[in-house]
Amino acid sequence: MINPQLEFNGGVEFINLDSSNTSGKIGAVYTFTHNLAATAALGFSGDGTTFFIGGRLYFDPLVLRR
Repeated sequence: MINPQLEFNGGVEFINLDSSNTSGKIGAVYTFTHNLAATAALGFSGDGTTFFIGGRLYFDPLVLRR
């Protein structure tokens, strides 16, 4: 977490179905309120690049009390 509102994340994914494929992913989560956040991620592999944008809605009562 960079600060209470901004979080960066990343990872590596390996898929082996008919042929193996390894990809990397970097992303971020920005929290607007205690129960609402926006997400964005960039994935890259030998097959191409993907972009994801989405949202998070937190239902946990403990999160709502912060």
